[in-house]
Amino acid sequence: HASPAGPRPDGGEDVDVVEVDPEGRYHRYPELVGRGKFKSCHKAFDSQIGIDVAWSKYTADDIHLSDMELSALESDIQTNLDLEHPNIIKSFRCWGDMQHHCINLITELFTSGNLRQFRAHYPHLDLKAV
Repeated sequence: HASPAGPRPDGGEDVDVVEVDPEGRYHRYPELVGRGKFKSCHKAFDSQIGIDVAWSKYTADDIHLSDMELSALESDIQTNLDLEHPNIIKSFRCWGDMQHHCINLITELFTSGNLRQFRAHYPHLDLKAV
């Protein structure tokens, strides 16, 4: 599950990495991008293509799900990984971690804030545009 450090391209260790996905491609950092009722979202890095991504963690204890329900939710999320649409955030990878009772989801990272912040910045924007 958690790895204290990950490899850097120069062969050294990246001490800011707090977790690496099972395949070793995505490296999660401690920087929290956002938190909601059902998940926490951290900044991460895709070491294969060299871009920042979002690493969301859905914890079963926070959303009161059994392991069976958590597995069903993971299956539903897996089904949506193939969606391609310009108005839908791209999801790259999803996997369950039953030892820690959570689902991990890697998506595109948007650094312009959340929807609430966007609405506050543009108060006169028609809700249909959002």
